[in-house]
Amino acid sequence: MKTKTVVFLVFLIGHAFCMAQVRLENPETYIGFSAGATGSMVNFSPTVRQTYLLGNNAGAIFRYISDKNLGVQAEILYFQRGWNETGNMFARRLDYIDIPFLSHFYVGRNFRVFFNVGPKIGFLFSEKTLYNYFENSNAVQHTRAAD
Repeated sequence: MKTKTVVFLVFLIGHAFCMAQVRLENPETYIGFSAGATGSMVNFSPTVRQTYLLGNNAGAIFRYISDKNLGVQAEILYFQRGWNETGNMFARRLDYIDIPFLSHFYVGRNFRVFFNVGPKIGFLFSEKTLYNYFENSNAVQHTRAAD
């Protein structure tokens, strides 16, 4: 019974702090884009010797700030990931769409330091073998589709 009482009090006090957020007079809305390059590898068991496979990424970002030091951020991002086996004998590229939903915390006025945290959903929508110089290979990483 004691545990239930303590848990109830923690939620009650936490709720009081959540209600104490200071609303901004003019909420802030931002829309932006991101783009860049990635270098990726994949962990295999047993180990496969590999080097980074270079790829691209791009996406759109939406941020809404209605409370002092607190907002939300949603993104939709395209990523190219994969692996390149040492010696350039085999390479596979995996194309993903990632959709993160983030809480946006910040401090500062003119110069802001921020921290984003939240879940991300990712979808593998295509894969392609870039090159394969292993003839008749039965290795799992060469024959099996990505899960």
